[in-house]
Formats: sequence, C-alpha cells, structure tokens
Amino acid sequence: MRKSAVRVLCLTLCTALLLTATSCSRERSMAAPEPASATAQSKLVAEPSAPGQSASPTSDAVKRLVVREATLKLRTPRPNKVVEAAPGLAQRFDGFVVKSELSRVGETSVEANVVLRVSAERLDAALAELRKLGEVLSESITGEDVTAEFVDVQARLKAKRVLEERLLAIATASGKIDDMLKVESELARVRGEIEQLEGRSRYLEQSARLSSIHVTAVSPSQPTEAAGESFGSKMRKAWSRAGTGATEVLAGLVVLAGVLVPLVVVALLVVVPIVIARRRWRHRHRRKLEEAMAEDPAPGESR
Repeated sequence: MRKSAVRVLCLTLCTALLLTATSCSRERSMAAPEPASATAQSKLVAEPSAPGQSASPTSDAVKRLVVREATLKLRTPRPNKVVEAAPGLAQRFDGFVVKSELSRVGETSVEANVVLRVSAERLDAALAELRKLGEVLSESITGEDVTAEFVDVQARLKAKRVLEERLLAIATASGKIDDMLKVESELARVRGEIEQLEGRSRYLEQSARLSSIHVTAVSPSQPTEAAGESFGSKMRKAWSRAGTGATEVLAGLVVLAGVLVPLVVVALLVVVPIVIARRRWRHRHRRKLEEAMAEDPAPGESR
C-alpha cells in the first residue's frame, strides 16, 4: 500500500510538471504578436465589445498591461503650493499621494518633491493640471509592457492549482501517516508558491492600473542685497565673524602648544643634565686650582 501511494505521488508530480511546461509554452505563444495574422493579435489584446453584442471567445484573453511613469519638473515662486495641491489633485484622478516633502536648498531657494499615483487612463489629464502650477522645466513619460510576464505568471498559477488539487486527492486517498506527512509537506510548498504568484499577479495589475507621477518644484534663486541690510543684522554678523576668528585663533594656539610642549620636554631632558654636569665639572676644576695655588708658595717666600 505504501509503495503504491508513493508511485501515485511521483506520477502526479510528473504530470503536474508536464502541465506547467505545456501551459507556459501555450501562453507565451499567445502573448507573442504575429504580424502576418490580425486574428492572432486580437487574441493578445482584447478589444471592448460594442453595446448589445456578446463578447467573442477571444475577448477573454489577457489585456495588454503597460506600466506608465511620468516625471515633471516645475519652477514656481511658491513650491509649497504644489505640496498643498497634491492631495486634492490625486483624489480627483482616482489616486493618492505616496510622498510629499518640502526642503530648503541653500539660503535662497526652496524645493518640493511629490510622488502621486493616479489612474492610468487619466494620466494625461493629471499632468495637464500639474503644468498649471508653474513653469515646466522638463517632462518625461516612460512605459513598460508587462503583458508577457503577467501571462507567464497566470500560466504558472494555473498549473500550481492543478497540482494542489491532485495532492489534496492523494492526501485524502492515502491511509498511512508517513505518506500523508509527505503529501502535506509538498502541499505546503505548492501553496506557498501559489501565494507568491498571486501576489505578483496583483502587483502587476495594480501597477498597470495606477501610474506614478514624480513632481519636483523649485523656486527661483533670490539674491540678497547687502545695501538693504539693517544695522542690527550687520552687528550680529560682525560679532559672529569675531567669534569665529577668536575660535580659530584659540584653536591655532592649542595646536601650537601641542607641537611645542613635547619639544620643550625633550629639550629639558637633554639640556638640563648637560648643564648640571658642566657646572659640577667647573666646580671641581676650580677647587683643584685653589688647592694647587695653596700648596705652591709665591716667589720669595720660604717654605
């Protein structure tokens, strides 16, 4: 009984693998457009049926999925207006705000960065509204066709679900605990792969349904005029410069002291012993001279 269950399990796995390979090759051949046949192209991209007409069998094919992304750079005196208008604009076009930030660039310029997700069908209308917020410096729109990947994911997902059903049938038919444990382990692995494929499929669909817009708004540089500066502002800057100069002088003195102190210590360790030794030598030499003069009588004196 155990051997028969194992054989059935192996046969099921081989059948599932063959189904996976067959489904993937079939779906990929459907995803590749054939220029010579207009009917084959209609199978890849499903056209909406007219009112009152029933959908043809080929209308159930996967629609083309294109992920579109736009980048827009504006110049405006008030970049904060772009940040304030972003939530309402995204809501109007069936989307939402992903990121919104306002920062200062240098001392005289402000920059706003906003990332929006809007309906892919209304991307052009959303860009037209954003252009009204300032002077357009640059604009770009990119698109990525993910139809082939979506078709491949759907084919793999279908094969994994067939394998899941066969494993469930084997787990129900098998009566031994060891066989059931093996089937349950394989079933858990297959279900994990199914969840991953379902997540990837949802991500591709959502990415194609909503387009991203990256907006950067910068303000013109406003040079400051020194002539219009107040007396208090000048005094504050002067005190600031004086404090900076004093700090630099103190730092220079500390560095100089750090260089000179070791040299002085080394010099003292070398020079002081030499001076002391020389003084002792001179003192001994003087004493010897005095003793020698005391022993030798002067000329004309008797001993």
